[in-house]
Amino acid sequence: MIARVRAAIDTADLEALRSLIAAEPELAEADVHFGEGGKNRVPPLHYVCDAAFEGKLDQGQALELADALLAAGVDPERAYAKSGDTFLIAAASLGVESVALRLVERGVDVTGRGLFGATALHWAAHMGLARLVEALIAAGADLDQRDDRYEGTPLHWALHGWTEHRASQRDRVPAAVRALLRGGARLPADICNGLGPGDDELRRALTEPV
Repeated sequence: MIARVRAAIDTADLEALRSLIAAEPELAEADVHFGEGGKNRVPPLHYVCDAAFEGKLDQGQALELADALLAAGVDPERAYAKSGDTFLIAAASLGVESVALRLVERGVDVTGRGLFGATALHWAAHMGLARLVEALIAAGADLDQRDDRYEGTPLHWALHGWTEHRASQRDRVPAAVRALLRGGARLPADICNGLGPGDDELRRALTEPV
């Protein structure tokens, strides 16, 4: 049956997902297997975010499926991975802003730390999700929290996102940087060191008044 849950998510079949969960409520929390040999195992709500990240779902479809799972009683605060990742961190790290915003609206803890000791704000900044950055700050996320592996703040993670992402995605990063600065993120004096001629948009976001 869990394979049918995965199929319903992959095809954005909201009614099929609701019917499956109504018949067997435990499916809302059962692990979905995917990837080579089914080696990846995550709860359906996380898998919704994976499917959106892979382009199978748009933001609206992902939100509808997530809402159905939450309505079925999925615990939005659940930390289900050894890393400590929560659904909020998963949604932020996979760029599924609609689902992440819904979780913030529901009052989930925004200070939790998962893989690398990073918070949802680190990932939102890295992925260039300005609306989510603003929502997380408003909900009490720590602007100066450093992750465990790279010792970077969310602002540092935004800069890394600028250098790592394809042009279509990195274009979102300056707005996230501005959101961090409006929220009170500390701006190191040497933050622009290493920026080149192709980084003018990011430089403006870092140096112009917000």
